[in-house]
Amino acid sequence: MPLIKQTYSLILTLSLVAVLLLSNGSHAQDYDEHLTLIGHTFPVNSIIFSPNGSTLASGGNDGTIRLWDATTGIHQKTLTGHTDYVLCIAFNPSGSTLASGGNDGTIRLWDATTGIYQKTLTGHTDSVLTLAFSPNGSILASGGYDNSIRLWDAVTSRHTEIIHGHESAVYSIVFSPDSLTLVSSSADRTIRFWDAAIAIHKKTFAEGTNNFHGIVFNPNGNILASGSYDGNIQLWSAVTSAQRILTKPATFEINDLNAERHLQRRLLHIEYETNRLYNNTLPTRSVHSIAFSPNGRLIASGGLIDIHLWDVSTGKYMKTLIGHTSKVHSVVFSPDGRVLASASADGTIRLWKLAGITIQ
Repeated sequence: MPLIKQTYSLILTLSLVAVLLLSNGSHAQDYDEHLTLIGHTFPVNSIIFSPNGSTLASGGNDGTIRLWDATTGIHQKTLTGHTDYVLCIAFNPSGSTLASGGNDGTIRLWDATTGIYQKTLTGHTDSVLTLAFSPNGSILASGGYDNSIRLWDAVTSRHTEIIHGHESAVYSIVFSPDSLTLVSSSADRTIRFWDAAIAIHKKTFAEGTNNFHGIVFNPNGNILASGSYDGNIQLWSAVTSAQRILTKPATFEINDLNAERHLQRRLLHIEYETNRLYNNTLPTRSVHSIAFSPNGRLIASGGLIDIHLWDVSTGKYMKTLIGHTSKVHSVVFSPDGRVLASASADGTIRLWKLAGITIQ
């Protein structure tokens, strides 16, 4: 373990040197973030705001869950118990319980206020990659590297259903706002819709050669957004399956030259990455995480270093947020929509003010 930490520190140092060499002394202009939260000692995989927006929770490859004051960025608590990477976390709708899933194949439940461990849910036979509570608070759903989705009674923690259908790892799961539908994305290149009450398959979206990673419903539940490894974002009609694709321009606008410079840093960027969910052959514009703003007007996507913002109604690319030096594993809006949080393989969490971003 000490050797791994030394190697990670060396590679982070080399990465930062590469960043400084290419910034030509103008690094102050490259950073839009409001706060940078440092505490995890390895890559951060998942972040989420509490429903009231007061707390930000994070989980990482150091095996910990950390709770932060979402306004000040001050670290509040560290929760330990997982014996391997923490890959996903989720608050229940009331904010009283925090669930975490790990590379150790377990789901752990915590009192979100005190940080006290409550219980462990077992059943997955491999890593737990994704977690979601239904908006009505009755179901906890989990997806894993064992290709399965499992449903749990969110009140009693009793295992109620196991859903088979995907032929590869289940990367992401999300409930519709009315809690009636569960949607899952997988490395088998499909997005599947399930009846959340009876765990029956309803329909499948597929795109042949594309791996889907993050998925998310808009607040109204009529649009499902997905991020894929080709760097595009797909907007699907949840009713008709009609698709619209948001594609980032090949070149940046003149007012986004800092973003163009930041992309060039990849040429010298050296990263430490042991998480088997990713590899170095992914396209440079791959989308790892995606989020709708609470009003449904913005989409944020996180990929290799970059965070992009899009206008949902027009499909227009709006802005690139710059600061991370490695893969962006997770992006999430605060409940009031004023802040975007991002978590990265560079070991940091960044909070971005969105007050200056307007939609035409």
